[in-house]
Amino acid sequence: ELRLVQNDLNQLEQYGKRRDLLIYGISYTKDENVTDIVLKLGNTLGLTLKENDFNAIHRLPPTKNSVDKTKQSIIVSFLRFSDRNAFYSSRKRCRDHDEFKNVFINEHLTYYNNQIFVHARKHLDKKRIFTRNGNVFLYVDKGKYKQLYSTLDIDNALNNLTVTVT
Repeated sequence: ELRLVQNDLNQLEQYGKRRDLLIYGISYTKDENVTDIVLKLGNTLGLTLKENDFNAIHRLPPTKNSVDKTKQSIIVSFLRFSDRNAFYSSRKRCRDHDEFKNVFINEHLTYYNNQIFVHARKHLDKKRIFTRNGNVFLYVDKGKYKQLYSTLDIDNALNNLTVTVT
């Protein structure tokens, strides 16, 4: 029963983060305007966004393990889920622009979902692990995906892949 309550709490927490994205790799500069930075990034990605399309934009404090304290991530909370999805879908275009080629855009995951994501990328083929709407998935075959709910799912997937390979 406790597991069910924890799962429900995780889902509620993830639902609250559904309109948020995290942007990594943009160096901090003194007196910067992060809204202008995000608008410029959006424009570079081919999106037409305005300041009033966002609920909030700010830098997160550096983590204890941060190697480069000048590259604090930026959290962007969109007003509309559709704007967030358009921004997230266009993230790979960052590579085409020198200014943003080292910028990465990720979904804002709960602690639990992030742990599953990190564990899956560590133990499975990281090119086959992705998130969609805060959920972690394993690409199985053309058009087939398996949602990973726990580390047990990852271990099972690892065993199935090992059996398939041999």
